[in-house]
Amino acid sequence: MISTDPHVQKKVLEILHIIRESSGSVGAGKIADKLRERGYEITERGVGYYLRLLDEMGLTRKVGHTGRTITSRGIRELEEALAVHRVSLTLSRIEEKVYMTNIDIDSGRGDSVVNVTYIPKEAFERAWDLIRRVCSSGFVVCRRVGIEDEDSEVVHVPPGNVALLTVCSMTVDGILTKHGIPVDTQYAGTLYVRDGEPQAFVELIGYGGVSIDPMRVFLARHTTSVLSALDGNGIVLANVREVLCTSVEKTKAVLAKAQRIGIGGVVGYSESGKPYLRVPVRARKVALPIYAGVNVGAALKEGGIEAETYPVYTVLDYGRLRDVDDAVG
Repeated sequence: MISTDPHVQKKVLEILHIIRESSGSVGAGKIADKLRERGYEITERGVGYYLRLLDEMGLTRKVGHTGRTITSRGIRELEEALAVHRVSLTLSRIEEKVYMTNIDIDSGRGDSVVNVTYIPKEAFERAWDLIRRVCSSGFVVCRRVGIEDEDSEVVHVPPGNVALLTVCSMTVDGILTKHGIPVDTQYAGTLYVRDGEPQAFVELIGYGGVSIDPMRVFLARHTTSVLSALDGNGIVLANVREVLCTSVEKTKAVLAKAQRIGIGGVVGYSESGKPYLRVPVRARKVALPIYAGVNVGAALKEGGIEAETYPVYTVLDYGRLRDVDDAVG
């Protein structure tokens, strides 16, 4: 690690980045100019101090009297640090959306987290049958969807596309959090179902260890068989959060209320500290898997429709969404 001080670390990483971008060796004066262009207040002498530290650490190499190049070790350090930064951004973005969820489970009013799936206009009619089937299957959080055209005021819609909005499972995390129940989202995964019933997770990716949303990883890998699951046996997407064992009864009561306004998707509950559907569970914790709203996007891909899905896309008024049977006139 370059430094434990985040301000120093950011500055040093920027210096390494500038050196790596340069076609040849670069001196402290030019680095200082570049840093000032990027909003850092630093002198040439200050840059020289950091360069000497980087030399000592083997991250840069002195060339001639004043120039520096980045070493292979420096490149590794830079890439690892940037990966950690991307992981932090991914987690922060998800946590922000969870925090912004304020849906009232008594009235159904308020904001929920939504995913977006972009569907080419010419394929939308063909896609709609699949959308209805998946939303009616139980392998989603909610039957409600939103449909936005290119002139949408709530989401960006690329030309020639229609945006399909589905309720994200992170809405459940937001509801629980607002009711004072600590939630720790652990994994996204592929879940095997047989005769419509969950059997075991096939693969898991921890939310704390990737630089993009794990659901996007699974969508990109095409590892689901949602359409087969609609007929009984297949692989769908779900994610797993943990709650304290002492809060399970309150969790069940809150989610029973949420079900009355159409928000569900609960796969089941583990016993305290015991593996569930092959998912490890920490001591005094209970695992709570939820089916993913992006199963709709996965099914569209399986059906040969060139749809692009973005999980945890934004927070939107739940009232804008309609039951899938009423969404298209």
